[in-house]
Amino acid sequence: MNDLKFAFRQLLKNPGFTAVAVLTLALGIGANTAIFSFVNAVLLRPLPYRAPDELVNVWESEAGRGIPQSTVSYADFTDWREQAKGFAGIAAFTGTTFTLSSGAEPEQALGLQVSDNYFDVLGVGAKLGRGFAKEDIEFGKHQVVVLSAATWQRLFNGAEDVIGKTLLLNRQLWTVFGVMPASLSAVNQRVAFWVPLAVFCGCVPSIRVSARTAS
Repeated sequence: MNDLKFAFRQLLKNPGFTAVAVLTLALGIGANTAIFSFVNAVLLRPLPYRAPDELVNVWESEAGRGIPQSTVSYADFTDWREQAKGFAGIAAFTGTTFTLSSGAEPEQALGLQVSDNYFDVLGVGAKLGRGFAKEDIEFGKHQVVVLSAATWQRLFNGAEDVIGKTLLLNRQLWTVFGVMPASLSAVNQRVAFWVPLAVFCGCVPSIRVSARTAS
């Protein structure tokens, strides 16, 4: 106790040193907390997928341009999906920014355009409602949306009757088909919702592909 009292007296006599010491400790503790949170979420905590060790990302390679990993065209994805026999399932996704009009001011929100089997390949079931089906990727039937748990809470206050309600995305009404569990948002907290990867007159952006290896 005497040593502690002496230390506090010395700190009070040197406020400049004390301030620097406290700031250094605060920055160190904050940095360690942030690093541990990242490591825990990415490396230690198991991914919220069924058998995550069976999931892989599939890329194209453009060796002539020095690009070892490149995005995939929609045509190549459909060929892989139909012909590749070494996978139990192949799904595609790409990120798209939407204008979400849910309040007084429109906001930009990140959505993932995904193939109809995306959630099946990941092995994730909906908390409410359902994911997508083949008919949902047909142009004209594609305006359906699956919400993240955070978006469901923020826009609909966690209402259980959210299925069938609508969102205004890019000035068009989209119908809510499902809500995903909160664990899925831990992988990418920026994703607000998922929509079908519909073929818009053949104009589909470059996409990323995930696959589940055959057991």
